[in-house]
Amino acid sequence: MEMKKILALVVILLFIGVAIAPSINISVVKASNDNDLVEVTTQACGIKGFRDTTVKLTGQQYQNLEQYLVDFRARLNQTTTREEAVPIFKEAVVELNKYGLLPKGMSVNQVQHLVTGRYQKTGVYHLIEKTSFRNQMNDSNNSNFLCLVGSVTDGMISVGPVVRWINNIMYLLFLSDLSKNLFDFLYEHGYILIFEVLAGICSAVAEVLLLPWMFGPIITTINPFKILYTLTFGRKSWDSLYHHYEYIPTSGWVATFGLNGKRIFQDQPLWGHLPQFPISGIFDLYYPGIFDFTGIGIILPGKQIHLGSALWVEIGSEPLS
Repeated sequence: MEMKKILALVVILLFIGVAIAPSINISVVKASNDNDLVEVTTQACGIKGFRDTTVKLTGQQYQNLEQYLVDFRARLNQTTTREEAVPIFKEAVVELNKYGLLPKGMSVNQVQHLVTGRYQKTGVYHLIEKTSFRNQMNDSNNSNFLCLVGSVTDGMISVGPVVRWINNIMYLLFLSDLSKNLFDFLYEHGYILIFEVLAGICSAVAEVLLLPWMFGPIITTINPFKILYTLTFGRKSWDSLYHHYEYIPTSGWVATFGLNGKRIFQDQPLWGHLPQFPISGIFDLYYPGIFDFTGIGIILPGKQIHLGSALWVEIGSEPLS
């Protein structure tokens, strides 16, 4: 069995090399405390050509920023339509610029356009707006479409299409009911050798924590195309000490204003309910809740700010089964 695991390991390493080699734009966003200074990083989502910005705020500046976020949330709670929310989002960009928290090389006007969806494919969006698909989903309190999104949350990740497609392949191969049914079929029909090889590969992946478990936190920021960002809410985490899964929700709040009107998710656990495969991280599965996000993401110590627009939001208060 050890030889089979070694062989499986070699095969998977080759797969990793092929998958990651084309993705050369790696940027890890971070937030950390350095004495009395707080390091904050801003990333542009959904537009190419602009680099991350990292600044260090004083303790007083950071307190002022946190107070502004409280006021920003209160204003959104009092707002009812997208049209009323747009100037609030634009003012937020102006406020963030005071702290130097705009992506490097972007002007206030460019960020305002990005956040309010002016750079999105308007023709495609207008087509979706007119389809019956949107009307069929209109009664759901958990969803919104073509919406402004403002949020302050913890425990979430963002991924681009390359990582998501790789993740989907790995999920189908090793974690889904499809892979389990395939193993059962091979075993029941006597294909013992093939079954052993596939089982050895799965065993090797599980034991050495290869892609996407090992590299999940690194490659979640790889998105050379700068399109189709997916944001996750809530995760299923494997507790190696007690050998069981623990469901951990995202905390914070998410405000959306779109085709379904005003949908604010607050004072509740946050769980992604989009019909997509979970995103794999180290010992964790993260649940997608926002699709095709464009805007800015700001990484603070222990939490993240997202300000922008999205094609589809689907968030519930309970984890999907």
